[in-house]
Amino acid sequence: MGGGKRASLSEKDEEEHAKHDDGIKMDQHEIKFNYQSQKLQTDLEMWFVDAVLDLYAKGELDELEEPLQAEGQAETIQKLIAAHDATAMQSTLSNWLVGDVDASKKESFIKTAVSMAEQVQAAAKNES
Repeated sequence: MGGGKRASLSEKDEEEHAKHDDGIKMDQHEIKFNYQSQKLQTDLEMWFVDAVLDLYAKGELDELEEPLQAEGQAETIQKLIAAHDATAMQSTLSNWLVGDVDASKKESFIKTAVSMAEQVQAAAKNES
């Protein structure tokens, strides 16, 4: 390797770049998370694993139907956190929880999951 100077933008290059960067950023509709919301999301994820296993009376994730396994859980949690209201969250969960499930246990699961997802959303909004 050569011992020359490190490559960097010249003053002219920086001025040219600044002309094209008008500072306007596209809204990506992403929720910005702070420590508290990230902790709450992690709590939701950990609870989800155990609660889904209990709901279906299984010992391991790979014993569940494919959509209910780890990847499906992660996708569902992201949908919950991005949902606009509790009704949308309830619908997402009702559609996701397939198969033979005790109705009262399913209702309890949905109620708890929605409450936890709303806490994640609230913590994220407090950051903004």
